[in-house]
Amino acid sequence: MKNANLTAVINSILAQYKNLYTPEATRSGSVSYHVYHRLENNYTDTLDAKELTKMYYHFCRYEECLRYFKEKELHTGELLYQRIQQTDRNFDSRVKAGMDLLYRAMSAYRWHVRKNMDEALTELGYAIKSCEQQVLLSPFIVSSIQEQWLNRLRVYFRMKDLDNTLEEAVSLFHFSFTGVYQPDKPHITEAFRAVPAEEQRSMIIHILNNLMFELQRPGAFDALSQAGFLKQLFTRVHAATGNPVCNADIFQMIRLQQAYYNGDISAFAHLLNEHFSTFKASPRRFQQLTTRHFTTLLTANGLDVTTYANYPDFLEIVLQKQEHQPVTATSSIA
Repeated sequence: MKNANLTAVINSILAQYKNLYTPEATRSGSVSYHVYHRLENNYTDTLDAKELTKMYYHFCRYEECLRYFKEKELHTGELLYQRIQQTDRNFDSRVKAGMDLLYRAMSAYRWHVRKNMDEALTELGYAIKSCEQQVLLSPFIVSSIQEQWLNRLRVYFRMKDLDNTLEEAVSLFHFSFTGVYQPDKPHITEAFRAVPAEEQRSMIIHILNNLMFELQRPGAFDALSQAGFLKQLFTRVHAATGNPVCNADIFQMIRLQQAYYNGDISAFAHLLNEHFSTFKASPRRFQQLTTRHFTTLLTANGLDVTTYANYPDFLEIVLQKQEHQPVTATSSIA
């Protein structure tokens, strides 16, 4: 290899691959990011028992309806959905928008399984608007905007509409790294920037993991389409974000991917070496992608990765099949 500095960086990265897998931190079971539980916990002392019971009843029906649709029991799900339509869904003004968010998210999933993607997108649009309204009273549910935004991405993916998926993904990542929302809704930006860093990080990893899952879904997209999409995504997110206000460590993963897809191999290697701890904590599907890029770098520089003692670590990551495990703040389209 001609570049001695790059050789040193590669060797440093190889050394860090040892003991790559460490037990992942688990979130406390006492913390729930679900909109309903957050609303209930916040208003349990100010709403009367009748209203709280009504909220709980509808929440359970929405969850039950979702379960039937997810388990492909469409007839039973539809019967329950029609019963829900006949119930009183007029809640106290302090929680009305939040409960509507839950209803709209459930309804969007119903349209999704019925393969009416336009209606699913319409309902998700209403869900996001309801969340925007609820944030005025309950800033702590702001992350649910990201969840429903992610659901929109999922729908566009299923439609194989990569153009709209790309536009939505760039906007969602920009919001997740900067907190900047629509100019006429400054309360969203204010609420998002007040979200604890751990929760922000959990959500951006959730988004990244699900995006990689959709791209790698068997039979969904060929390798060329995946690579073209990721190159545009990482390049545009990198250019649009500048200096991230939120999730700055995860943004380094965007930077290194942008460097790789734009041919700056030296920057890719240096970023991976410098931010390897963040790479270790990133979703396994993202580790898979990054490791494939790294092995390409090794091969391009005349290195036979099979000669390294820790090559099995590469093989395990590159070939790993990880099941989709969504962590949702509200209903998700999976």
